[in-house]
Amino acid sequence: MERFRAFLRIPSVSATGPRDGSYAAAAAWLERACAERVPPLRVRRVGGAAKPVLIATWRGSSSADGGGGGGSGGGGGAAAAPLPGLLFNAHYDVVPAEGARWRCDPFAAVRTADGRVYARGAQDMKCVCVQYLEALARLHARGWAPRRTVHLTFVPDEEVGGADGMMLLVTTPEWRAMQPLALALDEGLANPDNAFTVFYGERACWWVLVRATGPGAAEAVVRVCTRALEYRAQQRALLGGGGCAHAAAKKLGDVATVNLTMLRSNGGGSSATGGAGHGGAAASSSGGGSGAERTLPVPDAAEAGFDVRVPLGVDPADMRALLDAWCAEGARSSSGGGADTVQEHHVTSTDRAANRLWGVFVDALSAFDAPVVPEVFPAGTDSWVLRRLGVPALGFSPMRRTPVLLHEHDEWLGERAFMEGIDVYEALFQALSAA
Repeated sequence: MERFRAFLRIPSVSATGPRDGSYAAAAAWLERACAERVPPLRVRRVGGAAKPVLIATWRGSSSADGGGGGGSGGGGGAAAAPLPGLLFNAHYDVVPAEGARWRCDPFAAVRTADGRVYARGAQDMKCVCVQYLEALARLHARGWAPRRTVHLTFVPDEEVGGADGMMLLVTTPEWRAMQPLALALDEGLANPDNAFTVFYGERACWWVLVRATGPGAAEAVVRVCTRALEYRAQQRALLGGGGCAHAAAKKLGDVATVNLTMLRSNGGGSSATGGAGHGGAAASSSGGGSGAERTLPVPDAAEAGFDVRVPLGVDPADMRALLDAWCAEGARSSSGGGADTVQEHHVTSTDRAANRLWGVFVDALSAFDAPVVPEVFPAGTDSWVLRRLGVPALGFSPMRRTPVLLHEHDEWLGERAFMEGIDVYEALFQALSAA
């Protein structure tokens, strides 16, 4: 727990980490932990000094990635077939924390009498970084060695899209040298019930800008906003089973979401901008002066920005057609933020016959007396990069009986859940490596 708290005290916030040195400090902490806790790990760095990507490899006794022996068949038999490796990924960056809205300093890693550790990154996902290393340290102390090669990757910038993190890593010679990979594990979510949630896919991300110009520009954009929010309300109703007591309520990852994130108009050279987020409130004021200067001109251009998440049950092409229909009367849309790279769905099979390591994964968790619940991740993670490249990936953070608090004020993780997570990864390293 003390090592976990020490890592949490490094304020590796995505927006500031490359500039203030906290990214470098987090990477250095992980590098030291690898050397001190798990000596067999060979650590390499890729990327720039401001945004280090770490690769820590424990070579297996039967690896297909150019290292380790194939093993002897014994008695003159044929050599055993080499095995593809395993990847355990985690990101060390965290989202910002508004200290005034926390019960304590979000980077003090305060531990309360009931065993909770309050800190930004406690759930997302510094816990997993440390749990990987603690589990391997235990195994090393007992003389265990992997059959499959085990790669740990610690990446920055996941919270801001991963361009200089996972997306950079997969372009490097070091990544190519790690191939082939049989399975990758990445982050998941806590589960407030006695169950482990495992994510086999995620909704496609799509960032859209809708724009109109000329007479009626604001009207055209507002019309699109109205239709988008009506669609959002329809999808929201599905979360409750559509009002039918006999219908199965859907999870957030099963429905489409359309979030209005920006609304802007321009009138005669001046502009007013507002963000539409969750939990917002409306207010009005009246008066002259600068307010009148902003409200009197008739807008000649208007824009709206949307964050769209497309579930597996919806073809992205159909979502595109729906947006085109909304924009048919005077508006046009464009995509941004690298959305084109996630316009197709990529999933990992949860069929034991098609994906043998899925069965091994589930069986390894059976010792913990909690069901495994497969779901679609409601947001975006580095896993989509891996699945897009054909690497089977599962999103999993072992935090049962724990509320989902990533990105929230007062994010915390309990000692019991953290320590059990080490046990879980210890079991997974052994089972997956031997399979």
